[in-house]
Amino acid sequence: NGLLFVADPLFHRILVVDAKDGTFVRMIKECAGFYKLISPCGVAFTPSGQLLISDSGKSRLIMVEHNGTFVRTIGRKGDGLGSFKFPTCLAATPRNCTDAVLAVTD
Repeated sequence: NGLLFVADPLFHRILVVDAKDGTFVRMIKECAGFYKLISPCGVAFTPSGQLLISDSGKSRLIMVEHNGTFVRTIGRKGDGLGSFKFPTCLAATPRNCTDAVLAVTD
C-alpha cells in the first residue's frame, strides 16, 4: 500500500513512512491496556496483512493491524517452546492462502 514500517528500538516505536518520498505518516508505540513497545527490533507482515512486531524488551511478539490496533501477543519470556529471550528479526512466509510460517531470530 505504499507504506514502509521501520522499527525504532531506541525510541520504542514503529515509524510508518511513505515509501515514495519518506514522509512521516504515523507511529505505532502503544495501545492503552494492550501493549506498550519496549525496544522493538523487527517487523514483518502476515499473508493476511497483520503486522508482527518483535517487542524485544518484553521478550515477545505483538500482532497488530496495520493501524496499530492490538490483535494478540505471541510468546513469553523464557527458554522453552514458545518462549523468547530477546527476539529481533522476523520473517513471515506464506505457506498457502491462509497460513504462514513465522521465523524469529532470538
